[in-house]
Amino acid sequence: MVSQLHQNGSYLSLFTFSLLVTLLKISNVENITLSHVTTSQKTGETNRVDFFSNETDLNPGDNLHQVVRLEKGDTLFFTCGSDDIFKNGTVERFPKNPLKYTLPSQGEYEGTKGLAHELPNHNIFRSDVNIISSYEDEHNDTRLRITYPSSAVIMAKRPDNFTLNYACKYQPHDDTKPASFKFLEVRFDDVYPMAYGCESSDSALFLNGIPQEDESISIKRQRRLCYIDPIPNMIIGIYCKPGDHLYPSRCFQEAVLDAQGFTIRFNKSYIDPDFPYQEFPERFRLIKLSHDFDKKAPISCSCVDRNGKMTKKLIIEKPKNAEVNIMNLVNRGIVSLNKPPYLLSYILSPGMHLTFLVNNSSIKLRNGEEAYGWISPKNAVQDIGMIDDDGKLVEIPLSDAIGSKGFYVGRTELYNGVSYRFVYDDNGIVVLKKPDRVISYGWVMLDSRNNARTHLGLALAMYIVPTDPYTYGCGVDSADLFHKEGFLLSFEYDQVPVTKCKVNPYLSSPVGFYCPEGFVLEPPNCFSEMLHKDKEVVVPLSDFEPLARALEGRHIKVADFHTSTSNRDHIRYSSVELMCRCLDREGQVHASITLDLRKPRTRQLGNINKAF
Repeated sequence: MVSQLHQNGSYLSLFTFSLLVTLLKISNVENITLSHVTTSQKTGETNRVDFFSNETDLNPGDNLHQVVRLEKGDTLFFTCGSDDIFKNGTVERFPKNPLKYTLPSQGEYEGTKGLAHELPNHNIFRSDVNIISSYEDEHNDTRLRITYPSSAVIMAKRPDNFTLNYACKYQPHDDTKPASFKFLEVRFDDVYPMAYGCESSDSALFLNGIPQEDESISIKRQRRLCYIDPIPNMIIGIYCKPGDHLYPSRCFQEAVLDAQGFTIRFNKSYIDPDFPYQEFPERFRLIKLSHDFDKKAPISCSCVDRNGKMTKKLIIEKPKNAEVNIMNLVNRGIVSLNKPPYLLSYILSPGMHLTFLVNNSSIKLRNGEEAYGWISPKNAVQDIGMIDDDGKLVEIPLSDAIGSKGFYVGRTELYNGVSYRFVYDDNGIVVLKKPDRVISYGWVMLDSRNNARTHLGLALAMYIVPTDPYTYGCGVDSADLFHKEGFLLSFEYDQVPVTKCKVNPYLSSPVGFYCPEGFVLEPPNCFSEMLHKDKEVVVPLSDFEPLARALEGRHIKVADFHTSTSNRDHIRYSSVELMCRCLDREGQVHASITLDLRKPRTRQLGNINKAF
């Protein structure tokens, strides 16, 4: 079995194809300055933030930034006010749908520019409970409720700086008067980093979980074994739902289970001793694997219910490859015209492949009926199903969702069917071009007695583990790994094909450069050090831009120039150009990247495709 993220074999309630795949998508208040926050010493507080609640709140042109810090047990009620209160203007809330979206943090964009950049909540954080809801109060105002239960677990991409952000705008009917904006930033105590993991609930708490968009649809039966493919430095977790408990009780702290299910002492050399998260709720654990983790034998922890029955078992083990055979599932009665769709979900990481065998002729079902079936999307080699930011199923080219070298889909005609192979090479490279990491396929059945009746028999979801970030840049034979716009890109021929790119990192960040194995990277620690283009000497990037951060992807060198608004006065713009090169063993250049550190002009900010 390929690293089975749930390999669920789950019966779901009957519904249409697009609805099923939608399943796969998805304190104290003070007026303060940006640099000062006061934390309440009490817990269980109820806080209210009412922007534009009456005429006295109006101050045209005013921009107020308000912060609420929620401790466990706290609740926040928030409203922008109602148009009914004001005769001379209108009130608007951002984002439009706060149940699914939030705004960037204050400082990521200047002024009110961040209002145009709504971020899906499930890309920013995950929680074991629904912490955001809305209702209408006694004045018919839509009020947002954010509840942080004492037992809740919140995991975020940026746990140390996790915020939910909202804004209200009052616009006078008189267009000559400026609008007023008020911004709310909600902070939380005790936030953990996002991780790969397994849970006995269906809350999609972990990165490899499948958010369930429609709460009326529930997974009736879930495979209890969950496999995670360990990678050095990976953060892995397990969560047990209320009523369950961890076994061993001190799992990943003092004890784990071996391959035979016996309790053994946990070898702490497997984990990073500097991982700062050591205290957890009793039904939740996180570990960060050490940088040299190479254990071959499986280790595991379990969730157990009150009756001693195992409800979920996390197994950290190098996985085997998998095969999904439609005929086997039909013969076993798992896939049928008369049963709810069957959901299988897998995780694919480098060195793994999955085979999907489908029939191309009629299939005799166990009850004697016959059905025909086909894969969806029909061109499964090039197209995939994916959930967009609005929660809708769309068919898009695979190349629009991921950029890759060494990941491909193959199709082979067989005697009585077709074999689709999803192959991720050992040294494969994958970058994600979309925030959703789950790609999906379906097997649709047609009743041979009723050509008008179609039924989704199986849904196959694959979570693709990326190796590197999606960046602005270039490299050797790697155009599909980078953004196509936002910088200058050229291709030349000088005895060999040469790729050149020039990026202003203040317009387009993060920046990336790819120099494959067998070539020589110059300088070898590109982006920590770079070549001064005029002087042809190696210089530290920090001498020219100390705010830039050099990062190590698995295959791609990366530099991140993002900075907060408060730091922008400290940016060191420069006319100097810095570069990295990729050469063959004979010294011939095959690719180069140049950083243009000049301050962008106004017209460049309006159109980065005309930046140079």
